[in-house]
Amino acid sequence: MEGKEKIEDLKEQILLVPNRKMLLLVKFNLWAYYIGDKLFVRDSTKIKRFFTETIGEKPVYLDTNMVKRSERNMKNYLFQKGYFDGTVDSKVKTILKRSWVTYTVNPGEPYVIKKVVFNGSSQILDMVANEHAKNCLIKPGDKADYEKLEAER
Repeated sequence: MEGKEKIEDLKEQILLVPNRKMLLLVKFNLWAYYIGDKLFVRDSTKIKRFFTETIGEKPVYLDTNMVKRSERNMKNYLFQKGYFDGTVDSKVKTILKRSWVTYTVNPGEPYVIKKVVFNGSSQILDMVANEHAKNCLIKPGDKADYEKLEAER
């Protein structure tokens, strides 16, 4: 796989996303969530909702099941894009109460379509299939992309 857009597409398959940081340093949204949750314990007012739901962000906790599901999502994405032998591994590193998850993706070689053949049981069907072949989305030399194969059906 090549290009930044492909990497971004793979990143979308990850289910655990860390809390946002403001100015790359402070997790302001997480702080606002805790302030709203702790200061307004008995209140169910608009102020508490403003702090906890509008600008606040719930803390993200490590869930190994979500990590495994993310691996499966990435592997399925690779499979749909024609990388049938792709592998995805994850490694969790925990120091004190903070964890980092590193995903290692090896897409392998993409499967390529060698030729496209339309078979008909009669001459008329062969003629119709050959006419359709001119407008075919799948061309020899293309990667075996699931979306293209579905669109061609």
